[in-house]
Amino acid sequence: MENTLATPNLSQAIRIKKMQEEENISVDSVEAIITEVKQKEITRVVFKNEQLYRYFPSYYTAEQMRREILTLLKINMESY
Repeated sequence: MENTLATPNLSQAIRIKKMQEEENISVDSVEAIITEVKQKEITRVVFKNEQLYRYFPSYYTAEQMRREILTLLKINMESY
């Protein structure tokens, strides 16, 4: 983990634990599991609050901003 600066997700940890119990574990196999692209890393887009707050009224909640962004994206897609 120190070499990859990554931590295993639950699924990866379970697989590593199973390999350890079966005594079929090596540094290379653990590193291969840890360096896999995790699903959350593929599908997540993150904005800092400061980036969004300048475009919305101060009373908007995070959920209201999310809905508004999705609505605007849908409208934008329909214009193509």
